[in-house]
Amino acid sequence: MKKLLIVGDSLSMSRHREGVVYEQMYSTLLACNLKNWLVINGSVRANTSRQIISEIYQEEYVLPLLPDVVVLQVGVVDCLPRLMSKYERRILWVLSRIQGLRRLARFYISFKSKRRLYFTKKKQISFVGPSEFESNMMQFRNLMSGIGCKVIAINIPHPGPGLSERTFGVGEAVSRYNSIIDQVFSNSAHAVVDLYNMTKSNPSLLQDDGYHIRWECHELLYKAIFENDLIRASMENKCQMILKDVSVLSEPH
Repeated sequence: MKKLLIVGDSLSMSRHREGVVYEQMYSTLLACNLKNWLVINGSVRANTSRQIISEIYQEEYVLPLLPDVVVLQVGVVDCLPRLMSKYERRILWVLSRIQGLRRLARFYISFKSKRRLYFTKKKQISFVGPSEFESNMMQFRNLMSGIGCKVIAINIPHPGPGLSERTFGVGEAVSRYNSIIDQVFSNSAHAVVDLYNMTKSNPSLLQDDGYHIRWECHELLYKAIFENDLIRASMENKCQMILKDVSVLSEPH
């Protein structure tokens, strides 16, 4: 049995309040239609390139499964210009749990959210910088190569109006990180699914927030993965092995 692991963030997970249920996710479609494959969705909300190379993530998902193919969909959490640093977010989390200070935390969040364009231009905060992102991507590729696993990387979607109109420099950030994904995974051993141009030509594939994807996009990603040469090659190799076994069994003694 072949094994496929999806290493992703919230883009490869359900969003039932926005109309993406489990039956529509590309991971479910792959599981239903890749016969004799075990498909595991190892996506984690707010997942980053830093997290997927961590010992915790590798021990939880990669090493117990030892997949033949990984579908990799991270990067948007790494690169998006952020309204607040992780330090600010931790302080606000603490304040929001102290009665009497909760209102102050909410006011601060509301104040900055209404001025998102200004603060994202002023601060230039991202969770994972481009140099670290490149290093993490290369390390992940090498980890997968070490276990004989092929990677189908899905690049970051083109920012929709709900994101680009409120976040300074997001288009440039996405393009920069996508160039790293292409550089690391565009070769004969691995592959890249171009979600960026898919959503650029059809922005309606995105949710109103400008980066999460609709169920129609899940369907397109399923088709792109299912028809990818790395998947086809694995399926053909299995068929050839079966045919060879049958021919051996049918040889006269």
